[in-house]
Amino acid sequence: MRRVKAFPGTNMTMEAMVSRSTKRRGPFLVSGLSKRLRVCDHFVFPILFILSVEVSRAAEPKWPVYFDLGPQLVEEFQGSYEFKYKRVEFDRTDPATYLVKSSGDESPSEDKLTVSEDYVYWILSNSGEKWIALKTSLRRGDQWQHKLRGWNQHYRVTAADIAVSVPAGRFEHCVVVTISWDAHEHDMEGPQKIILYLAPHLGIIKQEHWHDSAKEHEEVLTKITKGSPHT
Repeated sequence: MRRVKAFPGTNMTMEAMVSRSTKRRGPFLVSGLSKRLRVCDHFVFPILFILSVEVSRAAEPKWPVYFDLGPQLVEEFQGSYEFKYKRVEFDRTDPATYLVKSSGDESPSEDKLTVSEDYVYWILSNSGEKWIALKTSLRRGDQWQHKLRGWNQHYRVTAADIAVSVPAGRFEHCVVVTISWDAHEHDMEGPQKIILYLAPHLGIIKQEHWHDSAKEHEEVLTKITKGSPHT
């Protein structure tokens, strides 16, 4: 039979002392402990919830802003097809709209770049069509649809946070957006694809137009000037 040692300084075993203490204090010990646990629960769980929210907020990435171009931006492009040179001026008319003036080898035009319901639209002046429809926040894997001239265009962000080099320089944190559709007009027929390269606060810095897996046209940014309107 196993011999149980007495607690030091007494002739009682540990089990006996615990039993005696419990009998003496009885419900007071249990009640006090339960009250302390309830108080802890009352404060701990809200604190844990607040901490979890703050951690989740801190973990949210800060996505680059591509379409806040400043009060005025002038870009010059070199092309590989028909229009060899293009100059584009962006003048902010209100917090959500830019007037876009295009000139160079092509016919002059005044379009609009406007933000509406989490999208940025490039609106053509002669027809009012939303020629380009991009999300204000661009993340790899994002996809959306846009209808233009009866075409169902599919937009997809195919790359993000990459470096892109063009004659105007090397730009970090760029995204690549691919627009694909099937055209059915006399001057544009069959599978079409436009690939846009966008840099933060500059918008499009490179553009490629593909038809039936062959690149037909490319435009690259060669020069940028930022400043105040009409300076």
